[in-house]
Amino acid sequence: MAQFLFPLIALFANAALTALVFRLRLSPLLKAVYAGFLAGFAVLVTLELAAGGFSWNCAADSIIYCALSYCHFHFVNLGETARRIRLLRELYENPAGLSRGELLSRYNAREIISLRLARLEGNGQIIMKDGRYVSGTPAVIAMARILDFMKRALLKRSTGGN
Repeated sequence: MAQFLFPLIALFANAALTALVFRLRLSPLLKAVYAGFLAGFAVLVTLELAAGGFSWNCAADSIIYCALSYCHFHFVNLGETARRIRLLRELYENPAGLSRGELLSRYNAREIISLRLARLEGNGQIIMKDGRYVSGTPAVIAMARILDFMKRALLKRSTGGN
């Protein structure tokens, strides 16, 4: 088998497991995405070992897989959290349209922040400590740092303030 297909096969495994875990309601979406990423990486390692072990190709394939998985994560996340996508979806689902007042009532800033805080707290990503929110796990800080590094490396800008 052509080794250049390994990252694509691993991405397919990632996407398939993410969808399966989420649709079967075995885990919330974020955890399903993490599980998919790990499963895809396991598939990649297995394919690399079957093809003759680790080499520079394995390192390159790992980088390509991580880049593809990063794109997959944001593709999944786009439909889940982007206000523009949600707004367009709601307008599509209401052929008669919605008034400005109806849209503003659905997208109340306090309610949106409250829902996001509840989701972050429910996932253990933030915790309440002495009446203040703090980072819940080192993984959250690691994710933020990785995203900031990738954005600086690829786009020449930081995630802060955007």
